[in-house]
Amino acid sequence: MENKDEYITKKKENQEIKAETEFIGQHIKDIISDKNQILRDIKIKIQRRELEESYPLVCYMKNYVMVTRVTGVLSIIFFFSVIIIHYQFSPKEVEILENICLAIFGSALLTCATSITTYITEKKNVLERFSYSTHYLLDKIKKYDVSWTTGSKIDFLLGYVDIDKSMWELQFNEIYFMNDFCKKKIGYISAQIYTPIQNFNKEIEIYKDYLRLYKDDDSEQANVNEMISNIEKKILEKKPITKSSSKNNFRKMRYINILVECVRGELNGRYRTFM
Repeated sequence: MENKDEYITKKKENQEIKAETEFIGQHIKDIISDKNQILRDIKIKIQRRELEESYPLVCYMKNYVMVTRVTGVLSIIFFFSVIIIHYQFSPKEVEILENICLAIFGSALLTCATSITTYITEKKNVLERFSYSTHYLLDKIKKYDVSWTTGSKIDFLLGYVDIDKSMWELQFNEIYFMNDFCKKKIGYISAQIYTPIQNFNKEIEIYKDYLRLYKDDDSEQANVNEMISNIEKKILEKKPITKSSSKNNFRKMRYINILVECVRGELNGRYRTFM
């Protein structure tokens, strides 16, 4: 009887110790999680500050286009106004009207010429800034390796999703072409460069909370692997590679980071002709 009571007492003590240990363990996990979130927030702020210091946030590419178009139209209107006034009005009326129209024409023409020159310079700067930021993201994406463990893949994806991409998005929205009335140029940049990366970013955003939960509880291995597979489809493609040996040729399959290859090809190709 005494041994039974002693057994029950020890069992109860063990249960209490286990519960207390689990509580402490969970508390430590919460502290680590909070610490990691704080570190992520600090990292994002540092990245934003570095980008803002390197590249001005506000650009006026669209404004210069609008000013050029307005002043160009005004220049044409007042140029023909001077001609009409010169031949349609009497000499007494001509002088004052001609001077007014010539003054407006001259100011509009000068502003138009200045806007065109500034637009050309600003267009190159805006496109170079967007190209630089895109290459920066591609360099990060290129490091992804299918041979990594599940934990390493999650660490990479969570690290990538925490990168501040707001500056890159703003730089894309600043692109505005003067002679792109049908939106073909900006449509090309959006379809071939911006959207493929944005689709990859959105795919990670969908699963990021689940991936972070997996870091605390790895019991959902199958679901996480499926999520990672869906993300990988946005950047990877399996391609055959022919290798030669001393006796014969053989084909081997390997994963290619198709997102990086395609987007970088566009940045170094047609995109550069817009600058």
